[in-house]
Amino acid sequence: NFTDDDLSLLYNMALQAGVALNNDELKNLANVDPLTNIFNYRHMTAVLDYETMRLKRYPGNLSMILFDVDGFKTYNDEFGHPEGDILLTALAQAISKRLRYSDVFCRYGGDEFAVILPQTALPGALIVANKIKEAAENLTLKRKVTLSIGGAEWIHPMTRHDLLVKADKALYRVKAQGKDKILLI
Repeated sequence: NFTDDDLSLLYNMALQAGVALNNDELKNLANVDPLTNIFNYRHMTAVLDYETMRLKRYPGNLSMILFDVDGFKTYNDEFGHPEGDILLTALAQAISKRLRYSDVFCRYGGDEFAVILPQTALPGALIVANKIKEAAENLTLKRKVTLSIGGAEWIHPMTRHDLLVKADKALYRVKAQGKDKILLI
């Protein structure tokens, strides 16, 4: 038999457990893209801030890859937005399987994605970029999917913003050169 004190204690413990679970759920909602179920822009910026701050104190490497789906707008126009969502979700799932546990995969916005590669110099980033390209090429969708991939390596004393701008410039250079390519700088 439970006393009133026992029941009160159990009730308070259950209430606290519910609050903790709710906090975890809110944190997940704030940091995960609901369509692709990968990290979002908010989480990406927090990780980049942490990693660049860490590298200013301890030696190491950091690379970042940005990529987007070539012709995504025409894909949506041709097959409809629900098919575009299927493409983005399938792409995110296929790429997630090819990344290391330490890599941070994020939806940057629309059809743009980012991969943060802690302790990785450009040669290692190129290996990852090729895995990403291969994942897209192996998808079975309404039509073949190609990616434009740009990336950059952190150099002291760059900020998160500096690294993003450098990777973004590489991505736009690839797009200007005809898409479906990789350029890491």
